Amino acid sequence: MVRLGALIITGCCVTGLLATGPNSLLAAKDQSRIDGGGIKPDGSFRIPDPSPPPAPDHSPRGNEDQIPYEPIEPDDVPHVDTIELTIEVAKRAIDAFAKVNRRYDDKGLDQFETLEEFVKETDAGKQMESEIKMFGFTDISQWNAAISTVVFAYSALAFDQETEIKQQIDEIRKQTSLSNDERDKMVRSLEAMLPSDNNKKIVRDLMNDPDYAERLKLLSQDE
Repeated sequence: MVRLGALIITGCCVTGLLATGPNSLLAAKDQSRIDGGGIKPDGSFRIPDPSPPPAPDHSPRGNEDQIPYEPIEPDDVPHVDTIELTIEVAKRAIDAFAKVNRRYDDKGLDQFETLEEFVKETDAGKQMESEIKMFGFTDISQWNAAISTVVFAYSALAFDQETEIKQQIDEIRKQTSLSNDERDKMVRSLEAMLPSDNNKKIVRDLMNDPDYAERLKLLSQDE
């Protein structure tokens, strides 16, 4: 969908001011459309859910309970841009998120598929980017990459989403309907969602910082 969070992940919004929960693993068409973040149907802001859709359950069941397995399509896995964080960049990304969170809920975000489009085509978007730049980012896209990286690391530490991402990768590698190029591209995108040891350490340190622990919780608020 296009929530701020959803927009954010794709280049426009990972952080779409997304609010993701530990169990909200949804697919997206591109990084800017990751569900779980960005703009909600009611127009409010949410950070996108950075995680992929849950891998199908192939455990035996009675015929009455069986659900047909639908193969994952290449467009179901978004392109993701991440960076290696420093403590300073992570703090600035989170501070910027806290600044704009909820403040643009009624500015038409739901009319755009990416934050970049929102910035390019609306005065409100330009105002939001100007606020983001106050935290040292050159533009929305640079902030998006930073906050998305924070989100992936936080989701791994707080909700163990690494396990589900790795399971999804295994499912894709077994999927015979994909070409080698499609499979490799999807795996690379999902692997980009797996935070590095450095990024997890930085976010873990921030989770232990009373000030930033509270701000990080904004990234997982559904409402």
